[in-house]
Amino acid sequence: MKKLLLILVLVFSLNSCITPYQPPSTYNFVNERTYNLNYETTWSKVLSFFSEMGTTIKHLDKNAGFINSDFTISAYNVDSYADCGVAAKSQYVHK
Repeated sequence: MKKLLLILVLVFSLNSCITPYQPPSTYNFVNERTYNLNYETTWSKVLSFFSEMGTTIKHLDKNAGFINSDFTISAYNVDSYADCGVAAKSQYVHK
């Protein structure tokens, strides 16, 4: 009986130290936008954006309106681009 009580207390104690997983938030965003600009101006502004962001362009085809870039998300900036939720963690872990 003492073992059962000890196990129950232990399970309850460990369970109360962990916060549950929090799933990612839901976001509404615009993935398409129309500008009242001619093609040449728009193309130039898009290339300037890539340049300002420091993103390497691997291949482009102006006539097709195609740009293939080499954008990388690192561990240092992943929070700016991805929301993976929050994993369960102990309240006793020091940051």
